[in-house]
Amino acid sequence: MSVSKYFVRNVATVKKDANIEEAIEVMRSYDVHDVIVVENKEGKPFPLGILSCHDIVMKAFSKKATARDLLVRDIMTSHPVTCEEDLGINETISLMQKNDIKRLPVVDTAGALVGIVTASDLFGILSEEFSGLTRRTDRTNWRRKEATTQAAV
Repeated sequence: MSVSKYFVRNVATVKKDANIEEAIEVMRSYDVHDVIVVENKEGKPFPLGILSCHDIVMKAFSKKATARDLLVRDIMTSHPVTCEEDLGINETISLMQKNDIKRLPVVDTAGALVGIVTASDLFGILSEEFSGLTRRTDRTNWRRKEATTQAAV
């Protein structure tokens, strides 16, 4: 099972020359905690970095600059770890664990941004799978119990 079915395609993005105030507004409008910093090449967005609320709090405020004066490129995390859309769920989880990240930009084979997958997305997928497993196990146990009861009669 690959992440291709599960990642979010409508990604919040900003340019590296945007100011922090603009980035915060994009986060607010998408109701997310991060934006992917992109550069357009041939009409496609390529990820250059990622900017999170944590980055803004820890880096921007420590510089004592206003959100209008500070640019995204000054505090973004450059060269984000990415995954291709055909990467398996288990491999995606391993990649996130290895790099201690909760958000992973998803790219096509050319490296252009096509979406984002988060730890919450993956948790939801795994929860559904376990829920299905539990239902199947409950049905199997019920059938066994019923068969045992009928055999005893």
